[in-house]
Amino acid sequence: MAFAGFDNTINSEQWTGNPQTSMSLDQAQEWKLFADDSFNHPYHQHINPFQLVSFGPPDDPNDSLQKQLEMSGMLPGMWRDTIPVFDSETVVRFTPRYFTGRMVYHCHTASHADEGMLAVADITGTSSLVANSGVGEGDVAWDDQLCNSSPGNTGAVSPSRRASRVSGFQVLLTSLVALAVAIRV
Repeated sequence: MAFAGFDNTINSEQWTGNPQTSMSLDQAQEWKLFADDSFNHPYHQHINPFQLVSFGPPDDPNDSLQKQLEMSGMLPGMWRDTIPVFDSETVVRFTPRYFTGRMVYHCHTASHADEGMLAVADITGTSSLVANSGVGEGDVAWDDQLCNSSPGNTGAVSPSRRASRVSGFQVLLTSLVALAVAIRV
């Protein structure tokens, strides 16, 4: 995926609102990112965090940029939602697991995104979330493949139940933000 700062594009396309790519739930993705100019374009994607596999600067302990990245927590294996992209290849991996629809990804420099360095991917499929017979109503357990939970997980979570869990999370998050604002005032 190429970020071009001189014309604010991703893969030679400015924002159109149409998906640049599509993927299915539970389909592993490995994206190779690079900037074809001398700018640092912080890559950011919504919905699905990604794992940093490798980043552009050479693996040289004397390289000052490498040291800066390591000091800021940019180490291979770390899970992120934003990562600096340079004029050499940065590789990230992620697997969409829970949400279908559009995933936005863009340069996190606001003026670049505002001028068109922004895109969407369509995510389709059925979630790998499963209900656990021992879990209370409204609660969701993950399947064994995702987090080594108990082997008793059976049955898919209905879209309406999954939506109610997301809504509950959004209410919690909104409440926490309101509390943080109230404390700071």
